[in-house]
Amino acid sequence: MSLPLLHAGRTNPGLSAALDLRFALDKSLTAYRGPTPSFSRASTGSYFNSSGVLTSASINAPRFNHTYNGTSWVSRGLLVEEQRTNLATNSELFSNASWTKYESSVTANAQTSPDGTNSGFKFIPSANGTLHYLYMNPAMAANTSYTCSVFAKKAEYKYLQIGLIYNPTSDCGAQFDLDAGTVTRQSGQSAGYTAANAIITNVGNGWFRCSVTLSAGRSDMALNITGSNTLWTSGPSYLSFTGDGTSGIYLWGAQMELGAFPTSYIPATTATTRSADVCQITGTSFSSFWNASEGSIAFQFDLIPPASVTGTGSSPSLISFTDPSNNQRFFYDADTTPRTRFYVDDLSTSSSVYVNENVWGQTAQKAAYCYKVNDLASCLNGGTVQTDTSQNLPTGIDRMSIGYNAAYGANGRMNGHISRLRYYPTRLTNAQLQSLST
Repeated sequence: MSLPLLHAGRTNPGLSAALDLRFALDKSLTAYRGPTPSFSRASTGSYFNSSGVLTSASINAPRFNHTYNGTSWVSRGLLVEEQRTNLATNSELFSNASWTKYESSVTANAQTSPDGTNSGFKFIPSANGTLHYLYMNPAMAANTSYTCSVFAKKAEYKYLQIGLIYNPTSDCGAQFDLDAGTVTRQSGQSAGYTAANAIITNVGNGWFRCSVTLSAGRSDMALNITGSNTLWTSGPSYLSFTGDGTSGIYLWGAQMELGAFPTSYIPATTATTRSADVCQITGTSFSSFWNASEGSIAFQFDLIPPASVTGTGSSPSLISFTDPSNNQRFFYDADTTPRTRFYVDDLSTSSSVYVNENVWGQTAQKAAYCYKVNDLASCLNGGTVQTDTSQNLPTGIDRMSIGYNAAYGANGRMNGHISRLRYYPTRLTNAQLQSLST
């Protein structure tokens, strides 16, 4: 999927932004115009670089992520994610004893992996007519949603299965076609065992990242991964078939994380946490471009959660402006209805300007909104401008947060990309808002 980039300079004659951040185009925090934001993350984090290599960003280093559109790697901009933990230990080492090989074996250094090293494993079912799979027992809670994922590549076999298993009548999982790049099935085998939001993403060189959100009524389930040439049409997520002892599929980078959608890969020997991304402009850098009485913001973004996931708790914020206590604020977020919302709160009153459009699922979106006393407006993707004419403005605003809202804590992260952001210290016309978001 290609992500269109906005022109480097003025998009509309007569409009000059006081702040212009071109994350997708420049692959840098350095502002094209105005102050450069600060960034922090208390851990390393992974992202795909412009060559399609899965790369590790150091502590406090921003990630300018790319996605593969089938022919080339497209810059998506600044990646902002919530904190997540990979519970799948030895996530890149399937030969480790933490991964039990049931009627199967693995061969190390069998394929160049997504991180560019020769560390991909080949999973090989035995020649016996039985079940064949890798499994491990991560720490998990009953009746809780976890998203399980692994990078996989076709070898002699083309189907991958990921599941949670307890016995043949208590499991859930999904199957993926590594030839077609499609999800073939997701299912819970019995009541209380669910599989949802299965996703397969092309990451180049024949590799796909396959993920599925799983929930079960027990805490002692095993995470199960297997490959076959058998299409799964019914029954459990692990399959009985006769292998030949040499055929299989390639695997690398397993992940099991608490939540209803996958986030960027977290290498793990033991359970390993990637901290949340924090990007903001504060202090004199903020006051250098800010107009408390009126202003307009235009930005381009996408959200990682699939369209079937309409929120991550509270509505995750995309761009927010707050006072030091996070009480008086306004922000733009993706509501869980699903819809987008421009929200303003001055403690005495609050208003929401809604646009009823689903923005979940990695598709590029453009939004523009403005504020002035009794004059709020919002526009998404060049649609009808929505307005509110009865709202005072918050006071004491002293910071802008990019991709999150501190008032919502852990639930305020956007889990997606900001490709470009501009701020104008004036209330633009509705026609200009429409043009900037088209």
